[in-house]
Amino acid sequence: MKFISALLVVGCTQFVSVNSSQAASKNIFSDIGFLGRNLDLHVEMFPKDLEKTKEFYAGKNILFVPAGPSSIKGELVRDYDVPEENIVTCDIEYPKGGDLEDNARKLEEQIFSAEDRFKALYGIANNINWDIIDGAANIFGVRDLKERRQNFIDHMNTLKENNRVFIEDYKQHPEWMVHCDISDLPDEVSSRQYDLIISSNLLHLYNHVLSDEFHLKAYEQLTSLLAPGGSLLVFPLTSIMGKDHKLVDDIIVDLESKGYRVELVRSDSPVTNDYYKKLFKMDFEGAFYLRVTA
Repeated sequence: MKFISALLVVGCTQFVSVNSSQAASKNIFSDIGFLGRNLDLHVEMFPKDLEKTKEFYAGKNILFVPAGPSSIKGELVRDYDVPEENIVTCDIEYPKGGDLEDNARKLEEQIFSAEDRFKALYGIANNINWDIIDGAANIFGVRDLKERRQNFIDHMNTLKENNRVFIEDYKQHPEWMVHCDISDLPDEVSSRQYDLIISSNLLHLYNHVLSDEFHLKAYEQLTSLLAPGGSLLVFPLTSIMGKDHKLVDDIIVDLESKGYRVELVRSDSPVTNDYYKKLFKMDFEGAFYLRVTA
């Protein structure tokens, strides 16, 4: 009887913990989080289309939109010898005019606010008895929970370091951060063509906030900027709660009718998939992105 009671307690504990994380995610993502990602995490999102070699970036014009508070331009310029004019990073949250120090302070506040939204998930990852949870997970056949949890913690720590580097880059190079709306790009962004356009963690992810019309307009804008042979990469294709965005099928049909080659690509990245398993739900089947080639 004691053994059966123990199993019931363990099972209930796991049930509460999993559903608490899902409930927390609903509150955390009530609006769009202002978080960025470094080059490592971009490569993890698009492992079949991005590399970490100087040869890969040589001669390419690349647009990151929305870029968020990402350290990626600084990394490419400093570590990969990419001319700064070849990399465009833009986001609607980037300041437009105003005092540099005041803008930097406001950006820091936005970043810290976004980090605060993750505290519930981060707390769940650290502040419960994981020996009990791991034991229950094994009973229910989820044998990689401990590793998945550590990957999530490492991912969050990487995001925080990225945010710190972004603020330093902004203070030194505010001209790198271009204010823009992804569905209505300014002339300084739309007046050129790009060999690679990266759009991550906005389209589809926040479809409860952003309308279908917004998505269609964004795809129209971004694909029109592709150089011949250039590619647009969009990740993820699911909503914040891990549900497939139904608009994806319509977008694929529309783009193919316009002559673009469109492919659904599985990320197959352990880091990315473990992060989104934790973020979305226990039975998340994997992360996919869209590759659109002109």
